[in-house]
Amino acid sequence: MAHFYIFTNSPGEVFSWVSPICDALGKAYPNANIHVFLTPCQYATGEEARVCQSFTKVSKVHAPMETLRHAWLGTTHEPGVVFFLGGDPIHAKRFSKKTNSRLLGYSENSISPSGFDALTIRSLGADLMAEGIVLTPNHLRKGVVLLPGSRPEHLDVALPLMIQLSQTISDITIMLSPFTSPKKARDIQKEYPTHSVVVMRSINDLSRFKIALTIPGTNTMQLAYFSIPFMMILPTHQSKILRLNGLMGLLLMVPILGPGLKYLACRVLGQKKRLYALPNQLLNKAVCPEVVGRFSIDLTRKKFEEFVNNSQLHHEISDKFKALAPTKSVMGDWLNWLKTNVNLS
Repeated sequence: MAHFYIFTNSPGEVFSWVSPICDALGKAYPNANIHVFLTPCQYATGEEARVCQSFTKVSKVHAPMETLRHAWLGTTHEPGVVFFLGGDPIHAKRFSKKTNSRLLGYSENSISPSGFDALTIRSLGADLMAEGIVLTPNHLRKGVVLLPGSRPEHLDVALPLMIQLSQTISDITIMLSPFTSPKKARDIQKEYPTHSVVVMRSINDLSRFKIALTIPGTNTMQLAYFSIPFMMILPTHQSKILRLNGLMGLLLMVPILGPGLKYLACRVLGQKKRLYALPNQLLNKAVCPEVVGRFSIDLTRKKFEEFVNNSQLHHEISDKFKALAPTKSVMGDWLNWLKTNVNLS
């Protein structure tokens, strides 16, 4: 049996990286036994374990406290291959040493290669998020998809605004994150009975749409890989939508102090001149429009209507997105490395 141990944390990494890796490992190793170890994360929704359990060949998902116990106290897991896919690499490194396993890693940011047998840093030519994408021909794409995000506060703040911004547009689909709880999904369908509400099951569910309205996050990069033009909104009408990394992220969770800091941070976000959508950041230009702050609903609705109806602009955006297309497969390189360096028969 081939033992694979995946260390990950937030929704973006779980669905964009872990899912395609599980699919690839399941095809390459029919005897694969995959364990997913969730690490502590301020961006977690509480639904990560449920989602991971649905992935190919996953036999067990370990909650954060259980992960820490296996990594730092004691574990009975056999030697295999550990994948670091988000969070703090210290847990994956510790576990790989305890189990005498090989360690492969992937990161969006530059990290030390110390302790890794193979490490890939995301680049324009190599993005794990692009693995497994299947394009729908342009002439078969139709409609507008609303992508309100994965966390409860996103649904409470962003989705009602998206409904208002798209109320004059026909053929609208609300696509909920896989991390939306089943109960929340049912409640949203009841709240918006005239809208089509679906839950994303595969990243390729996006490919059939022509236009998107989204918030910042991994969705923006996935849309670029599908060549789907989008408008991104970052509403700061309610401060609860905000979560941050590091010490500031922890301070935002402190009672009394946290809400005040969130309010100030939201005011800064609304005034700061920067790009928030990942494709815009990579292209160093607002290729797709971004609306940030306590924006006017009426003015933004008009802007979105004009965007939806501007076919020439859609073609220009799609052409610019071509520069972001990966030129190599991260998972393909890893599978070749495993076959050469590790006996998993």
